[in-house]
Amino acid sequence: MIKCIVIDDQFSSIEGLKKYIEDTPNMRLIASYNNPLVALKELTHSDPADVIFMDVEMPQISGIELAKVLRAKTRKLIFTTSHQEYAFEAFEADADAYLLKPYSYAKFALTLN
Repeated sequence: MIKCIVIDDQFSSIEGLKKYIEDTPNMRLIASYNNPLVALKELTHSDPADVIFMDVEMPQISGIELAKVLRAKTRKLIFTTSHQEYAFEAFEADADAYLLKPYSYAKFALTLN
């Protein structure tokens, strides 16, 4: 079972990812956060996840900054954002993929494979 975490300040984005994860065999959402500081606090002391899906532009701390702290807490880090201009920074933060919103289930599944 692939354990997933979602970090995004937009509830609609979290709900979309939840649906895609539920629709994908062998994937399970173990946590979701709409506040990146809460995610930072809780995930710093938790067991690693298989995949973290993370937005880039969030209040108080960006996804890029958060990823630099949490990268060791996941095997795969996938940024989900509507801002293509952060792609270079995302890969400097050791991202495995960069999904531009809005994305289809097909693009989501292709990225996971």
